[in-house]
Amino acid sequence: MLRRVFVVTLVLAVLASPATAGIAPGPILSAAPSHYVTVDGARVHYKSVGKGRSTIVFIHGWGGDLNVWREQVAALHAKARLILIDLPGHGRSDKPSSYSMRGFAKAVNAVLKHENVDNAVLVGHSMGGLVVSTVDRIYPARSRAVVTVDAPLRYVFTPESAKSFVDQFRGDDYQAHVGKFFDFLLAKATPEIRDDVKSAALATPHEVLVGAMESFVDPAAWTEEKMSVPLLCVVAASPNWTPQYEEFVRALSPEVTYVTIDNADHFLMIDTPKAFNEPLLRFLAAHHWIR
Repeated sequence: MLRRVFVVTLVLAVLASPATAGIAPGPILSAAPSHYVTVDGARVHYKSVGKGRSTIVFIHGWGGDLNVWREQVAALHAKARLILIDLPGHGRSDKPSSYSMRGFAKAVNAVLKHENVDNAVLVGHSMGGLVVSTVDRIYPARSRAVVTVDAPLRYVFTPESAKSFVDQFRGDDYQAHVGKFFDFLLAKATPEIRDDVKSAALATPHEVLVGAMESFVDPAAWTEEKMSVPLLCVVAASPNWTPQYEEFVRALSPEVTYVTIDNADHFLMIDTPKAFNEPLLRFLAAHHWIR
């Protein structure tokens, strides 16, 4: 009898918990098949949905996965082809032994080469903003525009601050620091979204989190080289994005659209999707990349 009670309790607990840790993909991404391309012996996972004359590529940030773009998939899948990529070490992609922004960019390029895609609109959130700007710089044929989502485009660390920033995620108590970090980034999100995004980050292996963050704070990964393609920069209202920073961004490309969204936080594309999708759709329509 006790065993039966234990088994029933265990089954109910499993049914009550999410099937997988992380961000719910939504119906369109759930139905989309997974694809893989191998880069330096490691498989990179991606999904391709929708149809259209243009291709839009979505790159998540640190500790994330491609499901963070579910609201943009819902808004755009009938207007363009969408390719969503799990960066190496993240989501369903393999976990190689080392990480760099060039390595992430190489993975994105490999997916686009495999799919015969040039002149894509590259969209990157947070760390993914540095990834897509690196793709644009190293593989210019792949890019027709860059969209950064609450992503810095200028290096802001000193050697000391870079070290202390990464060190908080190195120790055995790294999960507590990761949780606090995402609580800060998701201060205005619903508890459900906050928990989903945090669980995706905490499900990411420790060595991946440290390696990816080390690559993000590496000054060699950053450049103030000008872009030759249109740039859309969308940020959540924050003291971090000063008028001086906006001035810097507006000098990065011959065509810059800079949008600030009020009452949003770092994950604005998932917790304030309508406010984010509107400027993205305007940008795409203004260039006749969508109808």
